[in-house]
Amino acid sequence: MPLKELTIVEIRKRMMEAVASGVAITDVASQFGVTRPTVYALMRRYDPDEISTLEDRSRAPHRQPTKTAAWIETLLVRERRRWRFGSKKILQRLREEYPRVRWPHRSTVDGIFKRAGLVARCRRRRPHPATPFAQRYQASEPGELWTMDFKGQFRLGNGQYCYPLTIVDSVSRYLIVAHALASTHLGQTWSVIERAFRAHGLPRAVHTDNGPPFGHGNAQLSTMSVRLMKLHIQPIFSRPGKPQDNGAHERMHSTLKEHATIPPGKTLRHQQTKLDRFRQMFNHERPHEALAMSRPARVYSPSPRPFPRRPSKIEYDLSFHVRRVSQQGAIKWEGSSIFISSALAGEWIALQPRDYQTHDVFFDRFRIGHIHQKKFI
Repeated sequence: MPLKELTIVEIRKRMMEAVASGVAITDVASQFGVTRPTVYALMRRYDPDEISTLEDRSRAPHRQPTKTAAWIETLLVRERRRWRFGSKKILQRLREEYPRVRWPHRSTVDGIFKRAGLVARCRRRRPHPATPFAQRYQASEPGELWTMDFKGQFRLGNGQYCYPLTIVDSVSRYLIVAHALASTHLGQTWSVIERAFRAHGLPRAVHTDNGPPFGHGNAQLSTMSVRLMKLHIQPIFSRPGKPQDNGAHERMHSTLKEHATIPPGKTLRHQQTKLDRFRQMFNHERPHEALAMSRPARVYSPSPRPFPRRPSKIEYDLSFHVRRVSQQGAIKWEGSSIFISSALAGEWIALQPRDYQTHDVFFDRFRIGHIHQKKFI
């Protein structure tokens, strides 16, 4: 027959029965493996008619003078559900609105949100292999670097797919464009981009991923890249499989998804209304951590470079070797046909010698690669 395991309450009851039968306190403590003060403590609270008096008691203090007031917790939860901001941004807004209130620490607010079920657990991303096709552009002032991307496709209420195109100023985090498109076709995309250029001026560089219509993978030039360079704008590509290269834009997309796509609009027009409201909130209402809790609209200023009335003519230094790219995307060089890019078909490029075997290749003012041993790299 198996031995019955005793609960802690049953063990303590036997201790009290031993004391009641006249066994010395020291012997009881030794027999049950506890200290004498423990036996005395159990004796003070033991009631033979209430076995629950021998159960473990909470060690939490009876009074909690530093506990957050209930009305403050209610206000914090309400603001979180209304704006869906993080704790730092919500605290910034509430400090501005109620400057005399002593607000809890950010970690306390995070705990309040977690208990209210308002915090989602994040999954770790799998590491991806590195790629050599990475470029960097460090902007120092608003209007200098724009980031562009599509916020993934999703179905509207009428079953039509929507592809929101977003454009952000890198320094001020100002959301320049949030436009609902029916596809990622270059014609529709460029039309929106050109309107943004006319309204906000030309940036020095544009950072995108490698997907169409921005690129063709591994930072290869696309038709859009060529159009940007003709406007004296440097195209910048993220490394394939490295969304963190454009991390600020990706973070904005997660906020946009919360506020403007769940639930989606019924039609493209309805979805555009939701995107316009989000853009207003993001630029004018939401404190931004990267801006010392300021709003993007307070930091942003348009580029001083206006959109040209006429496209400028590409000219090269007389020391360069100028070649025209064929309709197949290749040039003739030293008796060989060297493929450059189909996006440059019909355009003039220039080669500048670097050493005996290597020539740098330029389109307009931008270096797009080099030719080494009759191969374009």
